[in-house]
This record gives sequence, C-alpha cells and structure tokens, in this order.
Amino acid sequence: MAKKPSAPDPQDNRPRLMNDPLAWIDAAPVAASAAAEPAATARPTRTVARATGTKNRTEPMTKPTEIPAAWDGMHTFQVLDFLSNPMMVADHDMVIRYVNEAAFRMFERIEGGIRQDLPHFTARDVVGKNIDVFHKNPSYQRHLMHGMTTPHDGQFSVGGAHLAFRATPKNNADGSLGCIFVEWRDRTAEVEATDELASMVKAVDDMARAHVEGEIDVRIDPTKFRPVLRDTLSMVNSMVEEHIKTKKKVVACVTAMAQGNLDAPMEQFNRKRVFLNDAIELIRGSLKTFDDEIKRLLGDMKQMTAAHTAGDIDHFIDTTAYSANYAEVISGVNAMVEEHIATKRKALACMMEFAKGNFDAPLERFPRKKAFINEAMDAIRDNFRSLVRDVGMMAQDLAEGVLDHQVDSTAHQGEFRKLIDTIDRIRSNFGNVTSEIERLSRSIVAGKLDVDTAPESFKGAYRQLIEAFDQAFASLNGAFRLLGQQAQQVSITVEQMSQSSQSLATNSQIQSSSVDEISSSAEQTDIQVKSNAAAATTASQLVTGASEVAEGGKIKINEMVTAMEGIRASSQDIA
Repeated sequence: MAKKPSAPDPQDNRPRLMNDPLAWIDAAPVAASAAAEPAATARPTRTVARATGTKNRTEPMTKPTEIPAAWDGMHTFQVLDFLSNPMMVADHDMVIRYVNEAAFRMFERIEGGIRQDLPHFTARDVVGKNIDVFHKNPSYQRHLMHGMTTPHDGQFSVGGAHLAFRATPKNNADGSLGCIFVEWRDRTAEVEATDELASMVKAVDDMARAHVEGEIDVRIDPTKFRPVLRDTLSMVNSMVEEHIKTKKKVVACVTAMAQGNLDAPMEQFNRKRVFLNDAIELIRGSLKTFDDEIKRLLGDMKQMTAAHTAGDIDHFIDTTAYSANYAEVISGVNAMVEEHIATKRKALACMMEFAKGNFDAPLERFPRKKAFINEAMDAIRDNFRSLVRDVGMMAQDLAEGVLDHQVDSTAHQGEFRKLIDTIDRIRSNFGNVTSEIERLSRSIVAGKLDVDTAPESFKGAYRQLIEAFDQAFASLNGAFRLLGQQAQQVSITVEQMSQSSQSLATNSQIQSSSVDEISSSAEQTDIQVKSNAAAATTASQLVTGASEVAEGGKIKINEMVTAMEGIRASSQDIA
C-alpha cells in the first residue's frame, strides 16, 4: 500500500493558499509510473485520479507487499527544492507564493547589492510579497506581465547585480491567468566577464593603434584586470616586447651595414623567424657583391667634388664603368649637377646684362625651392634701378644748378647708400662754394673789398678757389691803395708846379727891377722846370706801377674764372 501524502514541513514558512492552482499537487502524492519501467517487466499499474482525489489501484498479484518509491508522498514544491536552478511561483495578483532554496541562496548572495537600490529588500522575506520588491519601476514590469500568454524573457540590473528571468504563465480553464512560473539566472559574473573582456579587447585595440601610429612603447596595464586575464595580457605585452626587440636587432644590424660594417653580426632566430636571418644575409651578400662598385662610386664622387671646388665645373662621373642600376643613379647625379650649373649660368647672364645697364633683362622663372634665385635677382634689379634713378636725378640737378634738392639715402643700403651720400655731399659742398663765390662777387661789384673770405672752411680745389678770391681781394686792395697814394703824390706835384708857375709869374712882373734879379729868376725857373720834370717822371712810374698791379688783379680773376670752369666741368662729368 502506498503511503498517504505527508503533511507540509513545519519548518517551511512558505504560505500556500487553498485556492492556489497548485494546491492539488500538494494534496496528491507522486506515484510511480508503469510507463517508466521496461516493457519486459511491465506489471499492473495504479491510476491516480488527481482531479477528484479518488484512487483506482491495481495491486501486483505476484508480490505480497509493495516497497514504497523514494518519491512516494513527496509534493511538487519539495521536488523543486532539489533543483539547482532558482525558481519562483507568483499568483495572478503577482504575489510571490513560492521560492525554492536555490532562489533563496541566490537572493541572499546579492542581498547587500540589491539593498543599495531597494533598502527594504530581504531575501528570506519575499514570499507573500508582490514582485514589485525586485523593481525600481514596478509599473513597467506589470505592463509586461499584463495579458501574458506565452513565456517572456527579460533582464534587469539592480544594486550592481545583473539578473535574467523567464516568466511562463499557467492559465485556468477559463483562460484567466492562474499563476506564473519564474526561472531566475544571476548573470552578474557573465556581464562583468563580458565588460572585462570588452575592456581587454579595447586595451589591445588601443595598443595596436598606438603601435601603428609609431608609439611602440605603449603597453597594456594588466593590473586593471582579474588574475586570469592579467596573466594573458602580460603574455601579450611580452609577445609585443619580443617582436619589438627582434625588430630592433634587425634594424641595428642593417644600420651597421649601412654605415659600412658589412660583417655586422646578427642573432640567429628560431623556427619561423629564420626568414629574418635569410633576408639579412641576402642584403649582406648583395652589399658585399657591390662593395667594390660602391667604393669606386664614392671615390668618383669625391673626385668630382674636388674638381668642382677647384673650378672645373665641367667634370662629371663616367657612367660607362658601372652596372646598369648604378649607371642610372650616377646619370641622375650628373644631371642634377649640370642643372645646378645651368641655373647659375642663367643667373650670371642676367647679372651681366645688369652690369651693362640693361635692367629689363629677362630671367627664367625657376620652380619651387629654386624660386629664391628669382627673388634675389628681382631685388638686385630693383635696387639697381632705384640707385640709377636717384643718381641720375642728382646729376641732373647738379648740371642744371639745382643745389637745394636732397635725396633720401635711407632708401638704399651698403655701398649704394654711401654713393648717394657722397653725391649729396658733392651737391652740398658745391652749393656752399657757389654761395660763397656769389657773396664775394657781389662784394666786388659793390666795391666792398674788405670782406672776409674764410678759405679754411673749404677743402681741396674749393679752398684754392676761395683763396684765389682772397688773393684777388688783396691784390685789388693793394692796387687801389697804391693808386691812391700815387694820385695823392701827383696832386702834390701838380700843386707844387702851380705854386712854381705862380712864383714864376710874380718874378716876371718884377723883371724890370734889375737884370740880376731876372737872371736869378731864370736860374730858379730852370731849377723848377727840372723839378717838375722829375715829378712828372715819378708820376709816370707810379701810374705804370698801378697798371701792373691792375694787370696782376686781372690775372687772379682769370685764375678764379678758370677754377670755376673746372668745377663746372667736374659737375658735368658727375652728371
């Protein structure tokens, strides 16, 4: 005989209502099914009418007693407690009616985290409460559950925990919702592992991008990850480091060979890295094969450089002594040198035209970085034009006697500025001389012969000119002074002659006095005539001297005119 269903465990504080859709499961024990037995051992079975609570049992005829099965008398909720998958049952009002042990343990494990968002949550106190205790937004969950007819899968996060569930509805006979079976799954570790894996992938990607951009010292920080990933990432760093070390060794060997050490050693790499040794040895062999040709090329290039430095700019390397590849390179070098020489010749030809006064001489416009040649030549052209324009204007002013026009020399530099300043000093000095000559000439015309000439204020021919004026003034003053003295002497002589004539007339009036007196008077007259003749001779000498002084002044004036003519000729030469 089968045992009667056992009463609920008094320690089980999970309330079960009599109108629970699963109440009939609690009321009936679980019977062994004959269908589960092999056909060869089939025996009469018993039928349990769970809907009515009545039992139709067919007892085995071969066994006097029945050994109860392990599940006899076990209700359904007890079966669910043996499952490792968290389970929960809620009624149609979303009130939690049952939670299996696996679910209790899961909620207890994350209880602290859930309380961060739901402070009143207690894991062992969820039975009899609404499912709202799991949600910060209950209305959203109720909307999903309302009218549910098929299983619903969902996920949500609470208090740092990530939970997934499947809610399966069980409807009543009339189609109304009877209860909901909820299967839970704590996917926190899965989400954290996924996030950590994503972080690891991003770290690897960031390092890869950095290396592509040349930042080959970038590494992943493994301390930010769990030990299981930390070891993996450390191995990734080591792998990258090893690849970089290998590259550095290869580059060091190639650099040494490029610097002329063709016997530079290279570490022998293992397994599939051997191709690096093969490539290095191929390069080494090629360099050694062409070593003589390279040395000869270097020698020829040094020889060409020395020849060009010495002035032999038509010296080029003979390409016929080299192989095709080297000959092509050397031809390029020769062409480059020849092009530079041709460029210099074009620039010099333009400079020659400048030297001839052709400032409109054209020059080919050179491309790109050779354009500085055109810029320099254009600057030279503009400077020459500016200098010639200003010098020509100053010379024209000198030729036309315009001595008050000054050119701004700051527009020029170096020797050009010195030239403009020199011509300007010529203009200034010439103006000062002409002004002084004009002043002295006007003094002569006005008869002012006591004017100071100050020749020490001038230099060279200009000083000689002023000194000539000074000498002319001295000569003229001396001549006029002598003329004055001689005129005064003539006046005195004439006066003496007049007095003698008067005396002679007086003596003639008394001729009748006596013959002796007449004779005496005649002697005196003769003496006076001789005296007058001597005075006339002296006057003649004085006049001759004055004439000679005047002639000397004329000569000095002619010398002054000659000096001024020389100044005028010099001005025309400058122009």
